[in-house]
Amino acid sequence: MAVDPIHDEIVVPNPFAQAILFFRADAGGDEAPLRIIQGPKTLLVGSLDVDNLEVSPANDEVYVAQRSADAIMAFDRRANGDVAPLRIIHGPKTQLRYPHRVQVNEAKDSLIVTSGQGILIFDRTANGDVAPKCVISGPNTGIPEGLGMETTISKAMSNPAGTKIIFSGGNVREWAVEQRGRQHQRSFAAIWNWGDCGDVPPLYRMDFSVEDFIPETQEVVANPQDSLVFHHLPEAY
Repeated sequence: MAVDPIHDEIVVPNPFAQAILFFRADAGGDEAPLRIIQGPKTLLVGSLDVDNLEVSPANDEVYVAQRSADAIMAFDRRANGDVAPLRIIHGPKTQLRYPHRVQVNEAKDSLIVTSGQGILIFDRTANGDVAPKCVISGPNTGIPEGLGMETTISKAMSNPAGTKIIFSGGNVREWAVEQRGRQHQRSFAAIWNWGDCGDVPPLYRMDFSVEDFIPETQEVVANPQDSLVFHHLPEAY
């Protein structure tokens, strides 16, 4: 779910209906959405492909990561019904591999994508088979290989000023013999400067450790005071 404070709306993904729903911010009860983006022209397919989204109120756009298609799709926020995407980032040059989350940095007019390749940065208006302008990936970053498929809530975003890249997630699953085969869940948060690219260690890193049969991770929110708020969440859409 994403909040549009400028237009006073909430935007909700429905992965099972392959739809994007728009509601009034103060909607309650059994209230119908204001608009629904849904249908074959949207190219929204798969029950795991519309489980998250991002809204850019300043640009009147909504972005969706499509894992099964290795694509990032941009829609007009004002659209309704069976409408085609405005733009699609897709192809071998993009390096997109199971993209999981997409966030917008409005200050830098960029998209930040969490993918199996690592953290990928694209121009917000990128379209087609285009290379990212920055990739944060490699052993020094601490981001595990296969991030997009192996985790469910990992996320990369920017602070409100657009000067930092903030990552939260990780979820490296390891079987530990000393814990009688219980699955370990290792999550972490990390911060890079905007413009850091390649196999770059983060400026700051905070590690979390959870041992449970149900994998858990940390969700992070950057508030306008430039501080971070972590929510400890179960694995879910």
